[in-house]
Amino acid sequence: MRRLKLEFVVLFALMLLQSAFSQEERPRIAVLDFQSIGCDSSLGLAASEILRTELGSLGIYRIIERAQLMKVMQEQSLQLSGTVDELAVVEIGKLLGAKMVVVGSLVRTGKTFTLNSRFIDVETAEVQKSQNIRGNSEDEISNMCSSLAKVISGPSGDSGGLVKDDALGRIWLVQESDYLGIWTRRGKSNVFDAIWLLIKDGLHAELTINEPAGKTIEIKRTDRGKALGSYRGTLATNERVYSGTVDWSKQVSWTSNVYFDSPAISSGVGATWIVREGDYIGIWRRIGQTNNFKATYFLTKNIVAAELVVESNENDRVRIKRSSKTGVLGFYQGTFTGSLKHLSGNVDWSSSVVWSAEVFY
Repeated sequence: MRRLKLEFVVLFALMLLQSAFSQEERPRIAVLDFQSIGCDSSLGLAASEILRTELGSLGIYRIIERAQLMKVMQEQSLQLSGTVDELAVVEIGKLLGAKMVVVGSLVRTGKTFTLNSRFIDVETAEVQKSQNIRGNSEDEISNMCSSLAKVISGPSGDSGGLVKDDALGRIWLVQESDYLGIWTRRGKSNVFDAIWLLIKDGLHAELTINEPAGKTIEIKRTDRGKALGSYRGTLATNERVYSGTVDWSKQVSWTSNVYFDSPAISSGVGATWIVREGDYIGIWRRIGQTNNFKATYFLTKNIVAAELVVESNENDRVRIKRSSKTGVLGFYQGTFTGSLKHLSGNVDWSSSVVWSAEVFY
């Protein structure tokens, strides 16, 4: 009996040592407070804190706490946010034992928020990645930070050669001036069926998705802080589609397609749901790693539709032809980030239009 207890103690000690070594192996990362430009200073502070939390939840990095950052910055007579010389950032990173330091800003122009960021490698003093992510309101800052965390955690550098078919994903959510686009891929082809919705027409709600029980699911909906009711649905045989009814109206039924952040993930509550509900189409976006979603609904009668063809995708760059019943409108040109999760660019039919997209699987 004593021998059995001794073996248990030794095994437990080895598990603790393994956990400690695992923690030690994870690189340390520091996120400086984001500078706020054209918006309240608290938003930049909030964005940087959300980003720290999102990075921590991925389990890839050890996050340097803000209190440690403040102490070192004060010792170096520097501010935690604002314009900081890259050499000073590198020195701060070395003092903190960080592998990477993230610096950036949150910029508001009109109704659009842009999260600008640079990821500086402390050892080489080089900018390893840079990324900007756009949103349409303060409510989207959390999702923007979640997307940025995944970009930081993805592979770095240019992949070179061709963008693989997997990079085209299953669906793209696209920000294009005053419009939100849903681009749905036809199978494994290079053709997408695209629709555009005027952002200002969106109706907003909050959702909480309970973990699926077998093939059934319940989703609670809140409109402007007031509980509306629940969606109840059943999972189809392809593991990607739910359909069902709502308990606030006998006339309303709904069906949804679930999409994920990575081709390696195919179960769970997903990252984005595209929902058909009566006369509406809904876009449900997951908030971080929680079971809470931000939902936006648009009337289907206001949809603008077109067909898109990805004609080239070399060296992380894409050229996409847009056609409608009246003919070819023109081409999108864009570039993937190193993670092949985000891309952005311009169009050849208007010098004032820029676009950015996030790819889901």
